[in-house]
Amino acid sequence: MEGRIDALENKVGHAEERVYSVKEQLEERVSVVEQRIEGRVSDVPKQIEQQIDDRVSESAKEVDALKKFVATAGSNTDAEARPNIIYYIKMSASNFEVGDLVWAKMKGFPAWPGRIIKPPINETSRKPKKEKHCVYFFGSDNHAWIEDDNIVSHTDSMLETGGKKRSAALRKAVEDLLNYIKTNAKKDKPSTSKADETNSQVEKDFPRSKSPQLVNNDAKKRIGKKVQPSKKVKVIQPSKKVKVMKTRKTSPSVRESDDDESSVSPKRSRLNNTDEYPAVLASAPPNIIHSPIPPSDNVCRLRQSFSILDRPGYVERPPTPPLDIESVSEALKIKNVKPTDKKIGFLGLGKIGQGIVKNLLHSGHQVTVWNRTPQKVENFVRAGAQSGMTPGDVIAASDITFCCVSDSKAAKAIVFGNCGVLKELKNCYVEGKGYVEMTSIDPETSQSIAEAITSNGGKYLEAPINGSKTEAEEGTLFILAAGDKSLFKACESCFHAMGSHAYFLSNEIPNGSKMNLIISMLRGTIYGALSEAMVLVEKAELSQEDFLRFLSFTSLNCEAVLGKGSCILLRKFSADTALKYAQKELELALKMGHNLQLPMPVAAAANEVYKHAKILRCYDQDVSAVYMANCDS
Repeated sequence: MEGRIDALENKVGHAEERVYSVKEQLEERVSVVEQRIEGRVSDVPKQIEQQIDDRVSESAKEVDALKKFVATAGSNTDAEARPNIIYYIKMSASNFEVGDLVWAKMKGFPAWPGRIIKPPINETSRKPKKEKHCVYFFGSDNHAWIEDDNIVSHTDSMLETGGKKRSAALRKAVEDLLNYIKTNAKKDKPSTSKADETNSQVEKDFPRSKSPQLVNNDAKKRIGKKVQPSKKVKVIQPSKKVKVMKTRKTSPSVRESDDDESSVSPKRSRLNNTDEYPAVLASAPPNIIHSPIPPSDNVCRLRQSFSILDRPGYVERPPTPPLDIESVSEALKIKNVKPTDKKIGFLGLGKIGQGIVKNLLHSGHQVTVWNRTPQKVENFVRAGAQSGMTPGDVIAASDITFCCVSDSKAAKAIVFGNCGVLKELKNCYVEGKGYVEMTSIDPETSQSIAEAITSNGGKYLEAPINGSKTEAEEGTLFILAAGDKSLFKACESCFHAMGSHAYFLSNEIPNGSKMNLIISMLRGTIYGALSEAMVLVEKAELSQEDFLRFLSFTSLNCEAVLGKGSCILLRKFSADTALKYAQKELELALKMGHNLQLPMPVAAAANEVYKHAKILRCYDQDVSAVYMANCDS
């Protein structure tokens, strides 16, 4: 018993020793932690002082660089080679009103004369993070959101400074400003004295540079030094200068300021259709060698500038003029179409569909129309068409029904949807009704629609159209058909009114859709390559106008290339062939190649450029707006 007690006492003693040891270790650790905390707290003021010293030194370096830059501001150094410094000008007053004349500064450009305007409707919902105003730039017919820190009220003294140092584009902008002041009944709002003091600093800090213009509508001839020809080459000088005349085009949807209803629109101006570039090229003598050499001072040569810095995130689509249903195209008059006695139905009144229905009505066909938005139907009803409440109603009232909608999804919805084509065919007692699909769709969709139509007693013909909005209105579309040949013959009078060429390819479906996608893929790839070439010409500081002229002397002299090239040259992106549809057809062609295990790297690269243009919100503009994506890359 005593032995056990001794053993327990020994264990208790060992436990007390362990507790004492652990207590000492904890006290040591606490002291170490306290020392570390005291050390860090003492280092905090030193760190703050070091950060302040670093910022002061950086500010001093920026001030030195600013002084050097101001001292050399009058030199001819390119903007890209100058120091990457951001300059800020404080405006005299932040309370600007619509119609106020100002000078605004965009990054990479000198101060530019402009006018405060109402923001576009599609931009009013987006509230800027900083105080900004929407400024219309004179001489460029473009607008942009500018921070208030970079806007100064206009004063007369600003017109006196700068002088010969200004670029040609800036001088033109000043002239437009003076013309606006003369024609505007409302006097300019007087600016404060602080703006007068800032004016001289504006001209010093922001010397001449490229114009902050998005669109260069002045497609003028460049005149350089004459090239000395060799003995074998005979140079014939033209008797007259070839010019593209500039005109203003108005539209009810053009934005206007409150102070002047007749003032210059913030939207870019576009050339008249009679002054298209291909017509200008055709008027020039064919044996002229035009090879201008830029002068050494780089002042006389006016570049068709389109820089990334002067381009906003979104290029607004020009307004589409309404279709004139009453007018008859000259091409349709020449055709002398004899209409069929069959009743015609038409589903879809988009930009292409409206032009087709217009020509069907003017050629004497009996047409029943349907569209998802009834407003478009009313105009054609007044022109003599009948209206159907649903696609099924159109099928019931027609012997042959055409469908022209946006994509495969819409085409399927019309056929398989509620109150659609298929439901009416099942309930119809008349067999042999014809259904013609004119939408650019994938082969699988065309095959499924064909099976559904034929299995319910109907005839099916795929006839995808190749052409633009203008060609649809003029009746010069290209139609490539496949399917029921008897239905194709029954549609001859309709095809004659719609287009200039209609071919029956095969009885097998979907050969027509496949061929149409391949043609569209080639055309889209060509437009992508053309836009890339135009960007390269600009970056190389060459003339885009000369480039198109030289193309007209080669085997590339065709309407497709020169027509879209002139759209790029004039920045005329009004939707003739919408970019989103060109990209859709490229994507469908790539899908077809994927199913056939065929690599298509060129078409895939072009498709990526089109997708980038859609990100830049150019999807509703003309396919030539793919140029914007190449500029942004």
